[in-house]
Amino acid sequence: MQQDRAAGPRATRAALTWFAPVQPLLAGAGLALTAAALLVRLRGQVACPLPAAVARG
Repeated sequence: MQQDRAAGPRATRAALTWFAPVQPLLAGAGLALTAAALLVRLRGQVACPLPAAVARG
């Protein structure tokens, strides 16, 4: 049983060691995808014209 408990921290350390240098790339990819999604969504927006009565008021 003690070996199972000892494997957890080692696996965590290995994951952190691998992900630490990759985190800036993942963050950049996330920002780029968010910006692309925003542009796609805003590109489809169309301004609705106001009715004539409201526009004069």
